[in-house]
Amino acid sequence: MSKRWVRASASIFFNLFTAINLMSTFCAESPDKTSLRSNVGRITTTALKADLDFLFKTIADVHPNMYAYIGDEEFVEHRDALYEQIRTPMNSVEFYELVAPVVAKLKNGHTFVSSWLAEFDRYTNAGGKVFPLAISWAGTEAVLRENHGLDKLPIGGTILAINGEDADEVMDRLSRYSAVECKDLNPANITRSDILPRLLWVEYGPVESWSLRIRASDGTVDDYEIRPINLAWWHYPVISRKAGESNYSYRYLTEYAAGLLEFNLFDNSEKFKTFLKEVFGDLKKRKASSLIIDLRGNPGGDSSMGDLLLDYLSREPTPQFQEFRVKLSAQALQQKPHLEELQKVYEHFFPNTCIEENGTIFLPLAELAAKLSDPSTEWRRDNPLRFEGSLFVLIGRATASSALSLASTIGAADIGTLVGEETNDTTAGYGDCLEFKMPNSGLKFMVPDAYIVVVGGKANGRGLIPHHKVRRKPEDLAAGIDTVLEYTLSLPRRRRAQAFWGSASLMSPTST
Repeated sequence: MSKRWVRASASIFFNLFTAINLMSTFCAESPDKTSLRSNVGRITTTALKADLDFLFKTIADVHPNMYAYIGDEEFVEHRDALYEQIRTPMNSVEFYELVAPVVAKLKNGHTFVSSWLAEFDRYTNAGGKVFPLAISWAGTEAVLRENHGLDKLPIGGTILAINGEDADEVMDRLSRYSAVECKDLNPANITRSDILPRLLWVEYGPVESWSLRIRASDGTVDDYEIRPINLAWWHYPVISRKAGESNYSYRYLTEYAAGLLEFNLFDNSEKFKTFLKEVFGDLKKRKASSLIIDLRGNPGGDSSMGDLLLDYLSREPTPQFQEFRVKLSAQALQQKPHLEELQKVYEHFFPNTCIEENGTIFLPLAELAAKLSDPSTEWRRDNPLRFEGSLFVLIGRATASSALSLASTIGAADIGTLVGEETNDTTAGYGDCLEFKMPNSGLKFMVPDAYIVVVGGKANGRGLIPHHKVRRKPEDLAAGIDTVLEYTLSLPRRRRAQAFWGSASLMSPTST
């Protein structure tokens, strides 16, 4: 086997874990929906049931273990009840409302019916307006995080009611259709600014104004009527500081001799390569002492971009996964022909290990990493822009999938320090998705073909836990204070003080 072939195969291997974490939505009946959907085509019950057949057969064929978090008999009850509900023709949005929550019963964040509905896109492309706010919600207390509209509202306030309904009940109704690994709900996902407007559009239809009751951080309660906005307004920083930020951005904080890289989505690896070269070139030129990578709002994506970033942070091979089981279904081999190359790598290094009965190959990543780190493989060239200073990574409840694996690798390999909140997504679960489209309704759905444990991960249902636990409170949000970032910027100073005074008390491992 040539060195060049090994390097290419290794690149293929570490590009497997593409994690797209766009979850499904929920919709309750309301009068607005009649007019909203009057022109949307209806699909026969026979065609809809054929879509269900295709959906559930595909999940069973592709998923390594679709019943990992729910008993097969229990799920079959939900599935059969779904078939019983298909009694009359319906449009794809109505069908979506029935199907998405049942698939969410599998409690797998990467197995879902997509909420990116063609009807919503047609509505917004025609000038339809949407809910203008971003909300934080962890199961209770919907907190106003961002305002993309023109109406003045108390940022950091608690939203008590939406259109006359208890806000927590509305959010709970939506979140039931967005499960996360081995859990019933994924509240962090539904509050994403690219998903929440869709959910509320499906829930309420087009509205002329939104009625809100908000308790401000000073305790006062007021009612507001706010105007919806054109979706394009999300790209302009009208009121919200975060509005319009790109998938990745960088700025240098001169006062702290630190770079801040805000990484919001693993997307467009070619553009990212250029971006990284510019960022680390600037860090080297300025002789930066610290680098902060903000992954708090990053839901994941193409994990190979994590490998690109790690090449600027570590001299050693740093695989992001410690366990990887890939199911070689016919669908997976059709969509991912590189799996055949992966199988060749596997058979070359581990010829005496058999493929498991369900068509899954187990990858002993520690052993493979050791072989790939052999100098004869020429695993990595020397990177003249590699960062040698202090590294900090910010994580939060919404940090998921490929963003989680990158952060976990940095923490476990002792490359950097993790600061923030425990992630909602877990460190062991199913990912590396395939996308499918139902033939009649046109609804898209995702199914993972691999079981993955990130470096340092455990199959205990917990998320990634930071070294320093720091939470941004609503009153901090109201005051425009980024508590997590400010705490992180203070860490190098704390460490210098600790080294000088020799006092462990100066370096508290947690903060609330």
